[in-house]
Amino acid sequence: MDGSKGAVLVVGVGNEALRDEGVGIYAVRALAGRELPAHVHLLDGGTGGFTLVARLEGVERLILVDAMAMGRPAGAVVAVRPAEVRSLVPADRSSLHGTGILDVLELAGALGLLPPEVYIVGVQPAEVTWGFGLSPAVQRALPQVIDTILAIARQAATAAAP
Repeated sequence: MDGSKGAVLVVGVGNEALRDEGVGIYAVRALAGRELPAHVHLLDGGTGGFTLVARLEGVERLILVDAMAMGRPAGAVVAVRPAEVRSLVPADRSSLHGTGILDVLELAGALGLLPPEVYIVGVQPAEVTWGFGLSPAVQRALPQVIDTILAIARQAATAAAP
């Protein structure tokens, strides 16, 4: 991170070879095509798991974007703090891929690298099967995902203003 006050890191995680499981990656790519404030940085985290921890130094607000099996209608979008994830997701599934988001955040906290503010933008997948491209339901939800991310990032800009 560039060390600027209010640094926001948006990390899209997931496996795009498993259709909707890659929604976080698709969201970050969509954001890359937009003009963003200088304090907002994007990262395609893929299935990086614990390797993402090293990228958190200097971040004040972390926004993780991922598919979350929440038992909601396909394409449902939520923005929650890590403590709220356990109430939305069955105990054995905080992520649809290898390392759970909460495991990564716990390690970052233990290493003193956890940003002061962490948000998770979760999207209920419709299809988690081999193949590329989002299902129609999740594709329709992508604008809401982008709007949610930008709203959280703007909160950081407002909070950092003198």
